[in-house]
Amino acid sequence: MGDLKGASVGEPLLACSPAGAPAFWIVPLKAGKRVPGFARVELNRRVAQIGRLDGAAAFFEGPSATTLAEIRTKHATAALSKPQLSYDGSPAKWAWLVKVGEPATRFVFVTPGGWYEQPARDDSTGGREG
Repeated sequence: MGDLKGASVGEPLLACSPAGAPAFWIVPLKAGKRVPGFARVELNRRVAQIGRLDGAAAFFEGPSATTLAEIRTKHATAALSKPQLSYDGSPAKWAWLVKVGEPATRFVFVTPGGWYEQPARDDSTGGREG
């Protein structure tokens, strides 16, 4: 993992619930082309989490073309949504979300370490875990 000492604050990214409601901000802590950490900031501007991360700065621009191509290959006949920064059940599990199908039947979550999918679910009525 990278060292946070000397890291600079990157551009905040708004993360939304899978249903699309604004949820929190992810602020990358940059050191050159690497991101050794991040801050999760609530909508009320309270810092909820500071964490270490060993990721490339490019991850914060969205899923790579290679990853999107893998997802398209697996779901060749379904529409894919534009990637949106979101979370899987808990804000601590933030990732890029790609919805498969219209309406969505699968959620694909893209993390710095890879991607996984699960059946789509309606999270609009429930709260989120912290």
